Amino acid sequence: MHIVDAVGKKIKADGIESAALIGTRNVMAENWYRQRLVKQGVALAPAKADRVAEIDRIIHKELNLGIVTRDSERTLKTFITNYDQEGVKAVILGAAELVKLVDTKANVLPIYNSTEIHADSIVDWILGDAP
Repeated sequence: MHIVDAVGKKIKADGIESAALIGTRNVMAENWYRQRLVKQGVALAPAKADRVAEIDRIIHKELNLGIVTRDSERTLKTFITNYDQEGVKAVILGAAELVKLVDTKANVLPIYNSTEIHADSIVDWILGDAP
């Protein structure tokens, strides 16, 4: 059960047609995650180099080391607000660490926590509740 497939199914079930994918540089800029979502009918916002670099830095230089700062939280809120202004309809957290900074329940856009979605889909499969 692939994490990207679980995320794509959830987003499509919710009627979301466009999203921004945030995570490490590899997740945001490489095709392996992006193409799999696009094949499921989810249009993705382009990966802007400055956002990619800053989010990657926050994950590797702060969150992976247990450092959570107000400045980084503000940066991510700004990026999410920018995505909203650009017409994006949701944000996908493509790195588990980002939940330390992004409130998935109270944001300007719906936030999809890929780790939580993946875990839920595995539980559903185990219990026989998977579609």
